[in-house]
Amino acid sequence: MNLNKTLKFLIVLAFTLFLFQKNINANSYVAKKGGIAFRTDDNYKIEDILQLKTIFDPYPNFHFSIALNFAGHYNYNGSTVKFDDPSYIAMVQTLQTAGHEIMDHTPNHRTNYFITKFDSLDYVNNSTGQPIEGIDTIIATIDGSYKICLSFNDFDVPIIAENGTCTINGNLLSGNFNSYNFDTDIYIFLEGYGLFFIKEFLNNKTEALIQNVWEENVNLGIITTPVRFWKEDRAGKLSINGLTVLANETKKIALDLGIIPPTTWIQPGGRHPIISMAELSAALTPLGYTAGASFGDTPQSFKVFNEYDPDDFKKFGIQWEDFNEDHSNQNLTKNKVLISDGIAKHKVMIGHNHFYDLGTSPFVPKSEYFTKIENLLDWCKTNKIDVKTYFEWANILYEQIPDPYENVFPPLNINLDDSTNSLNPNGWPDGYYPRTDGGHGIWEEDLTAPDSSGFCYRAKGWNSRIFLVQGLGGIEKGEQNFEIWTKGDYHNNHKIDVKIKFPDNNYSPITFQFPANTANWTKYNLSKSINSNKSLIIPADVSRIEVEVFSNWNFNTSVKVSGMYLAKKKPKIPINLKIILEGSYGNNTMNIDPNFQALIPDDQPFNKDPWNYNGHDEFDNLPTGTIDWVLVELRKTIDANSMETRKAALLLNDGTIINADGTQFDIQVAEGNYYVVIHQRNHLSVMSASTIPFYDVVSN
Repeated sequence: MNLNKTLKFLIVLAFTLFLFQKNINANSYVAKKGGIAFRTDDNYKIEDILQLKTIFDPYPNFHFSIALNFAGHYNYNGSTVKFDDPSYIAMVQTLQTAGHEIMDHTPNHRTNYFITKFDSLDYVNNSTGQPIEGIDTIIATIDGSYKICLSFNDFDVPIIAENGTCTINGNLLSGNFNSYNFDTDIYIFLEGYGLFFIKEFLNNKTEALIQNVWEENVNLGIITTPVRFWKEDRAGKLSINGLTVLANETKKIALDLGIIPPTTWIQPGGRHPIISMAELSAALTPLGYTAGASFGDTPQSFKVFNEYDPDDFKKFGIQWEDFNEDHSNQNLTKNKVLISDGIAKHKVMIGHNHFYDLGTSPFVPKSEYFTKIENLLDWCKTNKIDVKTYFEWANILYEQIPDPYENVFPPLNINLDDSTNSLNPNGWPDGYYPRTDGGHGIWEEDLTAPDSSGFCYRAKGWNSRIFLVQGLGGIEKGEQNFEIWTKGDYHNNHKIDVKIKFPDNNYSPITFQFPANTANWTKYNLSKSINSNKSLIIPADVSRIEVEVFSNWNFNTSVKVSGMYLAKKKPKIPINLKIILEGSYGNNTMNIDPNFQALIPDDQPFNKDPWNYNGHDEFDNLPTGTIDWVLVELRKTIDANSMETRKAALLLNDGTIINADGTQFDIQVAEGNYYVVIHQRNHLSVMSASTIPFYDVVSN
């Protein structure tokens, strides 16, 4: 495709002209580098939270996130915690000044209503005198505050079969409620009466005590005729307008107390509505929220780079418990194993803590929790693991553009956790599944390994797994570039199978097969697969893949693999290039004696000093008007060591540079801005005066 980009060089005379239309800033890409976030939920004593801050203080670039109830009063370990107490407000302001994140956990740790100290008229439409959109009812309380009952979605008789029938006596239902899960099936829909909240079950679930959805008492009278009922869970109940009112209350309290309003919303646990990512996005994005977590979707966000997110709401599904620093069944080593494995696969790992759980089974004592946090922070600093807030990670994961040409395959020379067991006495590299069988491949040192890692995997069994990577994130969509190096016994027909699976989708696995029968390390790409599969195209809705490599021949422990590479295939970008050679120039064209033209080699001539270019560019028939070969080189800077790629091409007598096969010149390179350098055997080389944008207009 013609990009209307023209480069003109008068070699030796150094005349340059550039005509381009688009600038590209490849530096705007972010690395697919995962990390961790420490999250704690609910309002606790000031000294506990400040002690956590003190542990973070020596690490000024590390920050934690805490989800607070802005109107909440709690009795915690014998002392009442009041959010609007001046000392508590000062603590919150201190955290924000230090860069820690205060998140919205709703005003009262619930999503069906909240209690407000503000004037009730703030929630009334002045023109109609009715509650504003999103509010069903406003109830005055005995202490002078107001209960704001949020609007629920309208419900009609479900189209599925009822769960049973019951009789009614005021607020008591009699029937068979054994199918109910008390924690999740919190609502009941009664035909002819509507949706109600189940306060509790009595007499082995033969009776149910109900309230309205705002947990106010009801009296439906005495109904002896059986009434059909349906059980309802917590999802899809609160209206979008109701959620908007709920979040606005938190922002209103924050501004009233002199606190920076939160931009992350965290679903509170409990028997009240849960909110989906889509609902959070619809209600909260207009209010300036940029991240969140809810229980309303399965699965939640994967928290990996380049995650499939067509509706732009995955940033509201960043759930926690990827590791549990507060659990007694996850010691420090286990935390490190989980974190390092996730990071190697380009994932953000979220921790977990409720202070009120500490010291109760299965949670560690408070002192042990703080010690573990100290150790983890020190380990993260030593190993350059980023510790960021929800706000920061949501921006990096879902707002920035990851580098599409970064190798996402976990390197073989990184093992941050140093964990070992009997089958893995030397450990295993981060991101790889540990050996679970004696026949699985062995991770070992090999200083001849091709990617300078100094490590490889060696086959151990016949037709058995060599290695396995599960849940690999950072995956680009479209055509991929995959490479693997192998070596083995050249006397035998050893092979390996590389199987790509899509565990989160219904796509069939794809298997590639490569030789592993050379005494020296040999690199293979997809085009060299010896079965029928020659390319890998990742569907648009894939966020994670699984890669499993098998030995595929008789038992032989000489088979090794290393140097795995997986990234988006770099596009071939067409570009118009023109140069004029001074030695051939005359009468507005270039000429060459036919006798000399016959001496132009069929193969590119730059495979020797000083160029040492090893490309396989060649022609079958010399295009008419060819002057000679040239070598086109792209650099990131003017320094020769910054060379990105090179390609040999043919120069025509009108100055046009073309591919060796006579087609328009193109070059395979990552999108970005490059200096263009052109070499010729009998002239001085020339370089563009500034960088030139290379842009894949076909893909974009």
